Amino acid sequence: MENQFQQTNTNEIELLAFRLGEQEYCLDIMSVREIRGWSKATPIPFSPSRQWRNQPKGNSAARS
Repeated sequence: MENQFQQTNTNEIELLAFRLGEQEYCLDIMSVREIRGWSKATPIPFSPSRQWRNQPKGNSAARS
């Protein structure tokens, strides 16, 4: 069976594109170890709570 996915141009790369909030990112797929589905974050004891969705838009200083 012939391989359908033969690379025709050695200068081509595959990118993984994703969005965090309103910001978009791309990574070379060869730098990705695994792709996992979303899961709820584990809370860390005695850490301050973060409420990202309640922050005003454009207020990056509040997110650091």
